[in-house]
Amino acid sequence: MRFAGCLVLSCLVAAASARAHADNDTGDTYAIVSIQIAGDADPALRGQIESAILRGLRKAKMNGVAQSEVQQATRGKPELAGCVTTACLDKIGAIVGANQFLSARVETRGAAFTVLLEVLGSDRGARARREASCPVCTLTELAELISERTRELVSDQETESIELAVTSRPAGAEIFVSEGAGKPPRSLGRAPLKASLPAGSYIVEARLDGHVAARQSVRVGDSGESQALELVLLPEGGSAGPYKWAKWGAAGGAAAALAAGTTLLILDGNGTCDVAGRDNCPRIYATAGAGVAALIGGIVLGGASGWMFWREGNAEGGAHAAIRPTGTGAELTIAF
Repeated sequence: MRFAGCLVLSCLVAAASARAHADNDTGDTYAIVSIQIAGDADPALRGQIESAILRGLRKAKMNGVAQSEVQQATRGKPELAGCVTTACLDKIGAIVGANQFLSARVETRGAAFTVLLEVLGSDRGARARREASCPVCTLTELAELISERTRELVSDQETESIELAVTSRPAGAEIFVSEGAGKPPRSLGRAPLKASLPAGSYIVEARLDGHVAARQSVRVGDSGESQALELVLLPEGGSAGPYKWAKWGAAGGAAAALAAGTTLLILDGNGTCDVAGRDNCPRIYATAGAGVAALIGGIVLGGASGWMFWREGNAEGGAHAAIRPTGTGAELTIAF
């Protein structure tokens, strides 16, 4: 009974492949070179995945070669089994008459499915991809999902690359990108830059001498719209910059000294008693000298704080401070 079921399934796949060839004589020919199934799915799901991919190719008016046909045609060449390098794909294409190549990976967990479809052919492996997930769906719904994603994938080849704009703070960091853990990163150049990437998930990393490397996972969407990413690198040895907390201490001291100096100048010449007839108060405040000294100290501290903020602001685009004279003293402004 199992043999009969497999025979019927093989016949259906072969018939679907034959119809894909017959109905689409003018489009590209895609050979399915890899179908991987991970998880707890029945191995028989492979045939349903193959049929769904071929239906998607027909929807996009493309020709399709089933993986079973590829395996049959290359049976005498064991070196091509499972090989997806450019050289191997060229040889497979010459044998089965294909100029494009597809791979599929389906991960299953109960009734949940995750699908990854890739067009192969470049030296770096995947040239374009589509990902989809189905939290709870039937095998029929899964087949329809794979069919539709295949159609989208092969129909959008001309616009598949998506622009990613990367900036760094400080500017000039070297930007690296990798397609995930375990895959070596490749340099895109120095920020700011723009790069065209196939849709998918990437790890983008910025490196600059004297700074801790910054990295971020980014999902380049399937919509074709450009995306932007900024990576902020912190100086080595701490995140507060070379002056650490000295700039904030100077800024706080400046604010306190300016406030104290202004208060002392206001009090200068007033009586020390707060009662009626205070003009006759025997003692008055003589705080002008202390007030002037406090204002001068505040201005000096503010200048030192502003200089430290300015130095770090130029280096990292961070906060800065400035002092502006006013009618009664000076105003300290800190900008972030």
